Amino acid sequence: MGNKKEIAIVALTTGFILTSVTSYGVGHAEEPGQMQVEIQEDSFRTGDLTQPSKKAPENVVKDALKENTEHALSPKQVSAETGVDYKVLQKRGSYDGTTLVRMQQIYEGKEVYGHQLTAHVDKKGIIKSISGASAQNLTQEDLKKPINLSKEEAKQYIYKKYGNDTKFISEPEVKAVIFVDENHGQASNAYQVTFAATTPNYVSGTYLVNAHNGDMLKDMVQESSLKISEEYVESVKENKTNNFTSLTGTGKDDLGVTRTFGISKQTNGNYALADYTRGQGIETYDVNYRDITNEESYYPGILATSVSTTFNDPKAVSAHFLATKVYDFYKEKYKRNSFDNKGKKVVSVVHAWDSGGTNDPENWENAFSTNINNISMLLYGDPMVKAFDIAGHEFTHAVTSSESNLEFSGESGAINEALSDIMGTAIEKYINNGEFNWTIGEQTGSTFRNMKNPTAINFSEGLPYPDDYSKYNDLNGEDYGGVHFNSSIINKVAYLIAQGGTHNDVNVNGIGEDKMFDIFYYANTDELNMTSDFSELRLACLTVATNKYGTNSIEVQAIQNAFDAAKITGKVKENEKTVENQAPELTVPITITLRVGDTFDPMRNVKAVDKEDGDLTNKVKHKGDVDTSKSGTYIMEYIVVDSQGQNATATQTVIIEKNGEISDLEPKLTVPVRATIYVGDSFVPMAEVLAIDKEDGDLTSKIKVDGEVDTSKAGTYILTYTVTDSKGHEVTAKQTVTVKVREEVKNDKPILKVPATTSITEGDQFDPLVGVSATDKEDGDLTSKVAYEGTIDTTKAGTYEIIYSVRDSVGNEVNTIQKVLVKDKETSKPNGLANKTNNNNISNNSNTDKKEYTYKELPKTGVSTTNSAAIGILMIIAGTVLTLIRKFRKIQK
Repeated sequence: MGNKKEIAIVALTTGFILTSVTSYGVGHAEEPGQMQVEIQEDSFRTGDLTQPSKKAPENVVKDALKENTEHALSPKQVSAETGVDYKVLQKRGSYDGTTLVRMQQIYEGKEVYGHQLTAHVDKKGIIKSISGASAQNLTQEDLKKPINLSKEEAKQYIYKKYGNDTKFISEPEVKAVIFVDENHGQASNAYQVTFAATTPNYVSGTYLVNAHNGDMLKDMVQESSLKISEEYVESVKENKTNNFTSLTGTGKDDLGVTRTFGISKQTNGNYALADYTRGQGIETYDVNYRDITNEESYYPGILATSVSTTFNDPKAVSAHFLATKVYDFYKEKYKRNSFDNKGKKVVSVVHAWDSGGTNDPENWENAFSTNINNISMLLYGDPMVKAFDIAGHEFTHAVTSSESNLEFSGESGAINEALSDIMGTAIEKYINNGEFNWTIGEQTGSTFRNMKNPTAINFSEGLPYPDDYSKYNDLNGEDYGGVHFNSSIINKVAYLIAQGGTHNDVNVNGIGEDKMFDIFYYANTDELNMTSDFSELRLACLTVATNKYGTNSIEVQAIQNAFDAAKITGKVKENEKTVENQAPELTVPITITLRVGDTFDPMRNVKAVDKEDGDLTNKVKHKGDVDTSKSGTYIMEYIVVDSQGQNATATQTVIIEKNGEISDLEPKLTVPVRATIYVGDSFVPMAEVLAIDKEDGDLTSKIKVDGEVDTSKAGTYILTYTVTDSKGHEVTAKQTVTVKVREEVKNDKPILKVPATTSITEGDQFDPLVGVSATDKEDGDLTSKVAYEGTIDTTKAGTYEIIYSVRDSVGNEVNTIQKVLVKDKETSKPNGLANKTNNNNISNNSNTDKKEYTYKELPKTGVSTTNSAAIGILMIIAGTVLTLIRKFRKIQK
């Protein structure tokens, strides 16, 4: 945030050409309208960009990128160059019902740095959008030069800059890659080095060095005056687990408001600000004003604790409460499990101080986010900890790192910062029961940025934040190329989309903040790439709005106007169906059969049509000789060229038969007899349908289909297919299509087996897990997840109860009770076995939920812990008796 100390977690030629295809004698680009572009930029395309396909989504994308299929992608997005391939980085469902596929370009087995593409493929197998670009012309002599640098030598930059005492938090990852200088197109073999270390200051990031000569190609290492303790580094490396008991704590935060939050009871009896019911945990540490600049080994400090469940440090309460609420916001609103959507641990650090910023330890106005071995650490100076939007801002940096992974430099870094401000504002509204404003950090007593009026705040003396792209400034490389400074341009856009207004003489009708928050969130997670710029952010927001609200919606119009008002424009008008010159469509009968002595007309049934030039049949050229005086097989070749140089080709086979031979006069029509699909599936009537005529060749395009299939409801539908050849021979076939309702797959509750009763003798030990098991149809054996609670006095005859519970991965829970009979020693049979289980009375409680018993709901997530303890003291004193009371409680988190 302030003082530029913040460390974020980070690590278009317009035109498309449809290639000509020769199939069954028809060479064409594709029927007009089957593929169309809606947004057309070098690195961002939307529309129907490919034909339907039954292939897996990742293969659909790869085929298009490698130009193995017809497509409407930008020439800068594709590469059919020898040695180029693409690998899948991510594949998952997207907000719009499509499958999101992130691809990394590969050349000769190496990743091409920065060249990632994100595509959306619908249920029909059509690419609906794709962003990003492929490197071009990689077949360069420089890449063939010898590699003179080893991976070990590539790491020497770290030691040269920070010294030999550098201690790595994680071993540097050194990867051989291809680096392309985008300004000159020069490709080099390189090493990409990613690391985190204490020097003793904390440094982390990525740099690239030339593998031929060792020159620095790109340096994105971020430095901090923060010092990380060796103890914390080791705890991270060892991935220590806790054995705490999860409870609920309270305390007043820095605003004076009493808050409730998750805590843990430690084995020493104290209580810690450690909530393990959310993902892998949310922990809050106290560094007690250790100076980041001068003290080397204290951060992140010690876990904040209390002797009771009430916590009296308002700074720690604020940080812990806000971390849990930010986690809850993303979980509730977007179903995210922590910043990486995989439950990673979140650590907050309070009472931080840097003497380089102020001499007053309690007034260090700064906060930043960093990452150690995938553990997100949010570090706060005292004034910053109370601000809701700052907590959301820092957490969102980690979300961005896990999704679009926007580079923290230049325009992509400014987008990174703006997204954190935008989502920080959303989180302020969530925490504050709907109340929020458009300034960042005001709860600290200082306002860092103003989204409504950016120029009202100075970035530095005499330099206000900009409110449109004409004021963009890279600050000569300072502030990582102006990432904080220029973020206010996007902040202004976000405000205009939400609230509306007139800016630079452009009027914007606002759509409300909630829709705006959603649009930027999904642009970040599903549309942007690591090097996206402001223009691509505009297109990403338009794509989200179009998918969610429609092409001509007020939401789309608001986005267009807001970006226009901030002078961020696309290179072409969005939503305008723009298709450049297409190749002609050349139709030639694939096969023709004649008798000896017949006349052969090479232009019979030949036709060429061009979308731009019209009928080009008279431009068709052919070559080949056909001797009709004797039987045989001959090949004719056809070509037509339009006014722009686009061409289409086709071939024809001419068969000359001897007189007296009988030809097959009617076409052969192939149609699947039946097909079965489910409600909501797509259905293509012409799938696997083919018509071939011996004389006329391929007649598939001449097939007429009568009948309709309504995929929105179950039923049986009949389609009739008809084809007629040039001699009037007609053939028909039918296909029966059955549309079924897909049976819903239910997730059954677990089956919890617990002996209904068991008995022991006074003084015997009792094991609550004897005879207990739990299984689940989906999750398998859940016995280790069984939780139990209850108290048994083994010194006193009587009947006791233990409550058992188990929960599966989707939250289905079953409970049951076991009765434990403690028998009097005097009345017990001498040959009775202690802890004998009545195995004939096991209850099968697969659907039991006994509400009449008071049962404390158990935590739903986290690592299983056991907290069974013996209560009482074994005292051997003359004349005393054996006293043993056991309280059983196993909490499953």
